[in-house]
Amino acid sequence: MVDDDLDAVLLTRALEPYHPHCRYLRTAALRTAALADPQRAGSAVAARGEFTVPESCCVRGSGHFGALEFAICLDQLMHFTLARAVHGRLIEPFGRWTTDDYWQRQLSDVAVVELRSRFRRGVCPSSFHGELEIRDRGRREDPSGSLIALEISCRFWDDDGGNCSGDLRVALTDLPPAR
Repeated sequence: MVDDDLDAVLLTRALEPYHPHCRYLRTAALRTAALADPQRAGSAVAARGEFTVPESCCVRGSGHFGALEFAICLDQLMHFTLARAVHGRLIEPFGRWTTDDYWQRQLSDVAVVELRSRFRRGVCPSSFHGELEIRDRGRREDPSGSLIALEISCRFWDDDGGNCSGDLRVALTDLPPAR
């Protein structure tokens, strides 16, 4: 399967849990050195997406890209990126996961622990871009079992200079057994 086709299939599946009117991520592609050279698996993973927010999912007529839309867009790009990284076995600790392992855990075991957003200039919600990078990851044991902690940075911008950025800490729990 060509990467573009794979990206479209994984994006569709990653967005499936969202209500149709809240599916803001239109296209997405993974960017990593591991895609070009499998010997570099483990290097940083980044993704880029194209978004549109035709209307806020909960605030009538706001007309702007606010904190809620920021969180939803980040969440959607994160789930695509994680699914793509798992599918391609691109970074540790996902080397032993299957895509089915991820889909089974997408909602119940991917927990946002912390989210920070910084708005510098208003982003036009009708058409904008986003990037996400998994900056740090680690596996550790805790009293309830293993977990994976991810540190993620992101930014969103439009073609007229609107921009915002943020950081996300995510915990993945109930890890699949080693195979």
